[in-house]
Amino acid sequence: MLLATAPLRVIDLFCGAGGLSLGLKRAGLHVVLSNEFSADAEWTYRANHLPETLIEAMNGFPLVAHDFGYAAEKRHRLEFRKYLLESRKNDSHTQKMRGGDIRTALSNDWLRKWLNHNEAPDLIMGGPPCQGFSAARGRLVHDERNQLVHEYLRVVKALIPKMVVIENVPGMVERHPNVIRELGNCLLNSGYIPRVGIVSTSSFGVPQSRRRVLIIALRDDQFEDTSSLDMPIEDDVLLQALIPIACPRRRADALSNWHALTTSPPDTAGNVLGDLSDQPPFHGNIPAEGVHYRRGHNFENMSTLARELRAGRSIYLDGKRPQSQDDLVRSVFNHEISRHSHDVRRRFNQLRHIAERNPEHRCHSGFLIEEVRKLSEGRDITGKASQRVLLRDHPPHITITSLPDDLLHYEQPRILTVRECARLQTFPDWYAFKGVRNTCSTRRREGKFVPQYTQVANGVPPRLAHGIAQRVKDFLALLKRERGNIIPENLPHGPYHFREHSSSGETISELNKHFIENSIRRRRKLFRGVG
Repeated sequence: MLLATAPLRVIDLFCGAGGLSLGLKRAGLHVVLSNEFSADAEWTYRANHLPETLIEAMNGFPLVAHDFGYAAEKRHRLEFRKYLLESRKNDSHTQKMRGGDIRTALSNDWLRKWLNHNEAPDLIMGGPPCQGFSAARGRLVHDERNQLVHEYLRVVKALIPKMVVIENVPGMVERHPNVIRELGNCLLNSGYIPRVGIVSTSSFGVPQSRRRVLIIALRDDQFEDTSSLDMPIEDDVLLQALIPIACPRRRADALSNWHALTTSPPDTAGNVLGDLSDQPPFHGNIPAEGVHYRRGHNFENMSTLARELRAGRSIYLDGKRPQSQDDLVRSVFNHEISRHSHDVRRRFNQLRHIAERNPEHRCHSGFLIEEVRKLSEGRDITGKASQRVLLRDHPPHITITSLPDDLLHYEQPRILTVRECARLQTFPDWYAFKGVRNTCSTRRREGKFVPQYTQVANGVPPRLAHGIAQRVKDFLALLKRERGNIIPENLPHGPYHFREHSSSGETISELNKHFIENSIRRRRKLFRGVG
């Protein structure tokens, strides 16, 4: 594996609860600045990535030094939020977390001053709010949050990193290709060479059926000889190196040259959550030190993923594998089990039994609810359109959403806990989520609170972030070593498997052809004086 001589300096925009930063750090990258609008998500980010800044931000709050536990947070949540919001008035240019609206927190004036005190970043990564593009939200074309993508580009133009990575939902390219085309043209006009592709998170070892669109752009002065980019799309260096998705006719050839992250079968729900399911029911306030694991689920019986996510903080961040029970954390956070009424538990049991008899329909939208309605003689037993059930011996072909009652446990009549959802997103068990556990949809939409379930669902899976970061790091190291003279044969075989999906493959190919043609035209105009 190729290694850079010094850690790449990265800025994480719209960082949320910190899943992207976590994967970046595990890949050996140095996160120098982050930005997040939500106070609840910022609280989680600071608590796990920058605990010393959290104490500094809460300076003067009487409980901080002595009681940082769940009970104190629950009693004094509003006071915590107040102190966090007050801390955003700090205009220091040495801080690593800059909370607040990106339009004001990272204004052009503030960024200019920040550059006077810090080295320019090598990489800017992030996922601008995607609710307006998401199929789960009905794809709200006029959602004002869609415009925050342009704020992302404004920061890129101000700091001019070597590379830019934008992560978002597939709906951004499948239903709104003009948005991608506009973003790509903006990057082209700013001196970048963009490419776009869709990846499956399961290819990175994330136990979900979750797809993400990646826009990756390299600053064109990183290539001393740009002739390697003047080639047909099926031979394009950037596509093969970063998001190797070729034209549909070359799909099989492109994929055959790349190794999957793992050759083992996908993890089942039981493998991912089994040791958490062995925990006794816990309904009250979780103590400051968390809930201790039961000793019944020993190290030898745990799956590789469960061991990775239960590894201690230093072992996890160093990218090492735990070797014994002593390498695992002893307590778990955010594993509070919901209290359901008798009728709700009965319905959940019915759903679970139907799913076990019909495993092929366990994820079919609305199927389980309709079957339960038949058993209830047509009575309207729930207002939900669909619910899905995990099965112990089947991979969890689901996508974690911000609605906790969308998914049911595979053997207990209940919804998943925050920790179980975090496991499916590949957050380690020591990673504690702050703020309210859940709240009503009105408060979520108004942005007053971003509860723990939503923070988990909106986060970038750390395994996905680690895979992307490792690929980018290796590519930039190769680019530096070869002094920009890269041909496809020189590319290392990547451990990551990128898939092309038929529903959007043709659009992706067309977009990348457009970017290639325009980047060639731009370079000829700049360097050869030819229009």
